[in-house]
Amino acid sequence: MGSAKRHRLAGCELDVEAFAFLLCCHNVWILIYSNVYEIGMHLAVLMGNVQHRIYYKGGNKMIRKIRRGIAGNEGFTLIELMIVVAIIGILAAVAVPNFISYRDRSRVAAAIATVGSIRAALAAFAADDPANLYPAAIADYAAMRTLLNPLGAALPATQGQVGIQSVTYLQAGNPAGNDYTLTIVTTAPASVAGSTLTVTSSGVTKSTPAP
Repeated sequence: MGSAKRHRLAGCELDVEAFAFLLCCHNVWILIYSNVYEIGMHLAVLMGNVQHRIYYKGGNKMIRKIRRGIAGNEGFTLIELMIVVAIIGILAAVAVPNFISYRDRSRVAAAIATVGSIRAALAAFAADDPANLYPAAIADYAAMRTLLNPLGAALPATQGQVGIQSVTYLQAGNPAGNDYTLTIVTTAPASVAGSTLTVTSSGVTKSTPAP
């Protein structure tokens, strides 16, 4: 009887010891987990600080330089603006007259090129005429276009496209109709050489601007 009690007490003591051992192990694991968690959090804070330092020492430094550059730029001074305006004025004074002169010469050249087809069509008219005479009258550009385009001329509907402002046609020669005089006023200013063209069966004469 006393032996059985001792065995039961020993078993209880063993269970208590086992339970204490397990509790100790459990506390150790909790302690280890807590330490690991704290270390991880500490490392995360450190890594965040490192990234912040990298950003601060690298990218943020460049941003600060750009901001300082923008803040230091106070715009152009009045003298600088005046110099720029003067340069633009000089360039305009040189370029604009040259452009206008080129435009006026191109208008005269377009009219002269058109005159070639007009003369050829008038010659074809005279060749088809029984008496080999040129037209008796041509009222204006529209009438000339209607008469000469079927004979090979290539006159557009709008006379300004070929640099022509107005036309004046007269019969000439002896007998009348053996020749003609066609005066063409171009769209170029009167001060431009060739602004007025005098066309005959012999050729084209360009007007000379007054001095």
